[in-house]
Amino acid sequence: MQFSNIVTILVFAGAGAKAWYQPTAGTTWDWQLQVPINPTAAVQVYDIDMFDNTAAVVTDLHNRGKKVICYIDVGSWENYRSDASKFPASLLGAKCNGFPDERWLDIRNITTTSPLKPLLIARFQQAKAKGCNGVEPDNMDGYDKTAHESSGFPLTYNDQIVFNCWVVDQVHGLGMAVGLKNDINQVKDLVGNFDFAVSEQSFQYGEYSFLVPFIQANKPVFEAEYSWKLTQFCPQAIKLNFSSIRKKNALDSYREACR
Repeated sequence: MQFSNIVTILVFAGAGAKAWYQPTAGTTWDWQLQVPINPTAAVQVYDIDMFDNTAAVVTDLHNRGKKVICYIDVGSWENYRSDASKFPASLLGAKCNGFPDERWLDIRNITTTSPLKPLLIARFQQAKAKGCNGVEPDNMDGYDKTAHESSGFPLTYNDQIVFNCWVVDQVHGLGMAVGLKNDINQVKDLVGNFDFAVSEQSFQYGEYSFLVPFIQANKPVFEAEYSWKLTQFCPQAIKLNFSSIRKKNALDSYREACR
């Protein structure tokens, strides 16, 4: 069957049981962050924007036999989101290169006193209320100045690990899957916590080997290339069992797949 490589993991905690969707390596996907989405792609999983899509859109995808991952930015502030005014200035850091409407967030102290904590919990709860099966939390590597500009905060490797694991706990606690977005330099420490990976241009930039531990754990690597042709990355993607597609930068309904 088309969906034979999808299972559900049950995790028992205390007296209750929590379940979340767990895709396996090779699961097919589409990534549409523009709205309105085109719901007719022949894939098993849709990754869509949580804020810009209604519960009715998620329900429609479910009725078409799709699982739904909802995109939520957790590591940077977007000035156009409906809750943007709730973020105190103390949380806002440097602008994100190439995204003038975004600024890095101070992710420290997320388990204790950070004012970011209730804001992100509210977003995860909104995703759950809309029926999302999983969450794609973006900008999970604010500490890594080898990958981008400084966040404007003295974030450490351990700060990021603590934050990322907290995100996992919150999302899993609501019964949803959660993916590691980019953050390739922490895969070895986090592959056991996350249910899938989302990566951009890992073949173009020669970073795909960092993500192989997800495949070894039978967890999918949802990977997208923008400028390379299918012939340039699909042979290696298929060999590695990556779920690789070619998209436009706008992440609209345009999609070419390796398989």
